[in-house]
Amino acid sequence: MEPEFIVEIDCTKEELFKACYDYRYESSSYPTASKVFIFCFVIGFFSTLFLLIIPSPIFLNKVNIFIRIMAPAYFLITALYYFNVPRLWQYSTIATQYNINLKKLLMLKKNAAAEDLEQLRAIKKGHITGTLIFYSDHFEYSDLLNNTYLVHFVYEKNDHFIIVAHKYKMVFLIKKSLFLKGTPEEFRTFLDEKHQASRPGQRDNTSQ
Repeated sequence: MEPEFIVEIDCTKEELFKACYDYRYESSSYPTASKVFIFCFVIGFFSTLFLLIIPSPIFLNKVNIFIRIMAPAYFLITALYYFNVPRLWQYSTIATQYNINLKKLLMLKKNAAAEDLEQLRAIKKGHITGTLIFYSDHFEYSDLLNNTYLVHFVYEKNDHFIIVAHKYKMVFLIKKSLFLKGTPEEFRTFLDEKHQASRPGQRDNTSQ
């Protein structure tokens, strides 16, 4: 199958975080969702915190104490997770790039051989490089074996595109100056035709 577009990606850890941030906070659904979430958090957290301070006769003592402690903790943890999604996507993309998970990372630190230390430095640096090859129905990432990706979200800015593949929790920053085959204008038309129709609720046409 002949590829439609070939793009070289060269993305620093900081650029990747900015791309994840843009994906999270500038997508069309976020402003409304964030207001609803903040409202629910304020009501839930402070009401359960009030129950933690003021004893309630509704439950038995032990159950009551457990619920009163866990309920505000749950709301707080949920809020921390919700507002740290960009950072989590950044870490997930870097981990997938280097084919690493928490267990492998701990083993690398434990072994501490010269090659392991070099890999740890590369992971810490978090530099994302490689080639994206776009076909009519999917795209491939040259640095990862046997994985094909679907475009779930597209965001465009003046000098780059952000492509998100939800299944693998990968965020790709495509700079418009690094197209090896095709042009940014043709790529935009390609994304409109192939992906906006299939996922209209997950694409943001805003160009800033």
